[in-house]
Amino acid sequence: EAKTANAKKEQESKNISTTEGNIEKKEQQIQELERQLAQERSNLSDQENNLIKHKEKHEEHNNDLDTANEKAAKNLADAAIRRKKFIDAMREKKYPRGLKLLPPSPAHTDNLSGNVKLNSLGDVHGWAPGLINWLHEKKLAKCMIARKILNAEMTTIEDSVYRRCFPDEMENYPLLQGLPSWINGSPYFADYDMPTRIHSIDLEWIGGPNDIFIQIGDMIDRADHSETVLELMRRLVWNANGSGFALIGNHENCVLTNDYERWKRDEDRSAYNDRGPGHHRFHISRNTYDEFSPENAAETRDKQDKLSRECFRSLRAHLSHFLLTQELAIRNSLEPDSLRRWKELTG
Repeated sequence: EAKTANAKKEQESKNISTTEGNIEKKEQQIQELERQLAQERSNLSDQENNLIKHKEKHEEHNNDLDTANEKAAKNLADAAIRRKKFIDAMREKKYPRGLKLLPPSPAHTDNLSGNVKLNSLGDVHGWAPGLINWLHEKKLAKCMIARKILNAEMTTIEDSVYRRCFPDEMENYPLLQGLPSWINGSPYFADYDMPTRIHSIDLEWIGGPNDIFIQIGDMIDRADHSETVLELMRRLVWNANGSGFALIGNHENCVLTNDYERWKRDEDRSAYNDRGPGHHRFHISRNTYDEFSPENAAETRDKQDKLSRECFRSLRAHLSHFLLTQELAIRNSLEPDSLRRWKELTG
């Protein structure tokens, strides 16, 4: 009986010990749950604070949007007055209009002897400052715009002469901020065109006696200054006296063959918009002839189509002008036998 009683006491002691261990584990679990609950409450508090901040920020954005809409509405309401003011201010500067005459035809010279130094340049794509700087770097030509030599010394694109000719959009049209503009594709002005600082374009060939320059096509499109590039190249091929000329790239071919739809698709892909940077020529915020009318999408499309077709016609005219000049320059630079063979090939 005594043994049985002792065994029973030992079992009860073990049970008590097990129970105490279970209680301790439960207490630890309770503490962990309380810690997790505190963390959840903290997270919930942070989320509530973030929600309040997001609501405040959303309200701030809405206020900014309302302010921008009010400003845009006022700009559109004042568009006619501001346009006239801007045009009058630009015309008072009396920028020269039209193109400078080419100098007399250079006399033929045997300008190549010994080793020929071939300079070639690929896709310019309407970026006139790049062409100007490259010609300076290669010591081939000095370029003049607005009667200023842009690359006589170690001039950079940041210099003031460059910035006057190729300014920031918002600097160039300070009285049209927030308004669309109706700038024609050609910088060379008809009576109804907007005067700009791009005038009196000229180029002096300074290449050495054995320098040859070949531009291998794609002078135009995808940037803002295609006509300026064509005029600089026109003067280069004329003044280089057979030492410089340009080939026809697919972009020139598209313009020459009057493939407007293909040209327009490519230009739209290269335009400045929400998808990325590019040229401003078709940017909807600046290139409509009259007020941009979001309420009348069809009218706006018609105005944009008018602009793009005029740009295309401008490129066709300037490219034709370039090619005619290049043909005359080539014929003028050839000696009689070569000229005869050239005429047989070209008609």
